[in-house]
Amino acid sequence: MKKLTVLLLLCNIPLFCFAQLRPQSIAVFKNGQSFVIRSGKVPTPQGKFTLRDDLPSALFGTLWFDAADGDIASVTAFQDSVSVKKEVGLADFGLLLRENEGASVALRRKGTGEDLQALVRGRVEKVYYRPDGASVIMLQGNNGYFAVKEEEITTVTFDDRPELNLQAESVEMQTVAEVNFSNPKPAHNLRMMYLQNGLRWTPQYLLELRSDERADLTLQAEISNDAADIDDVSLDLVVGVPNFKFATRQAGLLDFLQNYRPQPRPTDGFANTFSNVASQQITYGIEAAPTDDLRNATGTTGSENEDLFFYNLPNFSLPAGGRTVQRLFTENVKIAHLYETNLRGNTENANSYQSEYLFSPNTQNPVYHVVKIENTLRQPWTTAPILVMNDQDNRSRPVSQDVMNYTAAGSNAFVKLTETPEIKITHAEKEIAAVPDAKRWNNRRYTKVKVAGQLKVKSYKNKKIDLNVRRQILGTLLKSETDWLTAEVINTSGSPNRKNNVCWELSLPAKGEVTIDYEYEIFLLR
Repeated sequence: MKKLTVLLLLCNIPLFCFAQLRPQSIAVFKNGQSFVIRSGKVPTPQGKFTLRDDLPSALFGTLWFDAADGDIASVTAFQDSVSVKKEVGLADFGLLLRENEGASVALRRKGTGEDLQALVRGRVEKVYYRPDGASVIMLQGNNGYFAVKEEEITTVTFDDRPELNLQAESVEMQTVAEVNFSNPKPAHNLRMMYLQNGLRWTPQYLLELRSDERADLTLQAEISNDAADIDDVSLDLVVGVPNFKFATRQAGLLDFLQNYRPQPRPTDGFANTFSNVASQQITYGIEAAPTDDLRNATGTTGSENEDLFFYNLPNFSLPAGGRTVQRLFTENVKIAHLYETNLRGNTENANSYQSEYLFSPNTQNPVYHVVKIENTLRQPWTTAPILVMNDQDNRSRPVSQDVMNYTAAGSNAFVKLTETPEIKITHAEKEIAAVPDAKRWNNRRYTKVKVAGQLKVKSYKNKKIDLNVRRQILGTLLKSETDWLTAEVINTSGSPNRKNNVCWELSLPAKGEVTIDYEYEIFLLR
């Protein structure tokens, strides 16, 4: 009890003198970066709080300190020398004997002859180190004291069991940060926040087909911690694209060894495939809204902040170097089966336009079986791999693995299942009229060409199917005998032609077929 009283008096502050800046929350992005907020009530003798062992590898522009009372005057960092003990092997006789000073030993050392060895017995009095790093062992024997050079020793024999927990002491440089307060109170509430590398999450989806119209969608998070221990922290998994423009090197306050060299970003290319929402599924800007009412949306509890969405894992723990998988939600969603193909777009090459139809072979127009998933939940779906299983008729069978691209709440995701050989598509175009010198553009003369196109679709399936045929067309759209959906996009090629995305939404009966005729005009250099 007396020892405890003395200890508290030395602290000169209440029991929180041992408090650390504990992590309170961590926001983890898919690109291997995470934002950490640490806080706590810290001791500030002489108005100063010192951090040594728990300094983070904070990235530039993201390291901030603040106090609830606003009393921070400055933050200073410097290099300090510290004595470090490290475990070493038994190859060093000098260290072995130093750790066993006072032990009775027998040293066998090289003798005067080439093959002779001399035996010296005694008690280890002291081990001295020479300037070159080698040691000299002083023994006390029956006939006085002996000094033996470490390099002369070939064998050491102990009378009793020696101490084998060998540690070598060395001096290393350590970065120290001091937070200086203008108000010299014995303690302050302090918060530190920063962005770091080394902690990532990778999303993974499972789609279990329950019927032709419903499926269960499950999201799990694979979390990899190559940063620091995480113990009982509120962890947010972020959906969205982070923008930390200058966080490419270590914070200058703590950068004493790297000389402002760029901090390496995570190099796991496979994981980075799913790191953001930039790669959207190509739908040519034509997409129908879900059929369900979003006002009745359900879904996993989360939170939004600007354009980011957060899945929260409370009381999360994971040691450094650890890996874990956490299930985030399972929701029943509405689906629809359809088929789609993306035809090759036309070009501005005048030689591509002939006066007769030349139908493309079916191999150029593959048709894919796709499942459309309606996101009527409250949260977006992030870019991630998705495994599709068919769980109908009390049997579970794998169907495919694809990527599900970012899908905002209120929109649709399209997941490719298989390529089908049972739908044949042929496609051809021909020139039906031309007007020379119809337009001048950038000091060039263009011919206006009228083009007729024809699609032939044949289904060999024994059931009705829905098929979307998409294509990008340069030029001015004129007509289509079968209705098409159209959307004009920006043409960056520098030509006078418009760029259009078109889609034919077709319903084919079992064993059905359809022919689609359409026309457009395009300006060509001739």
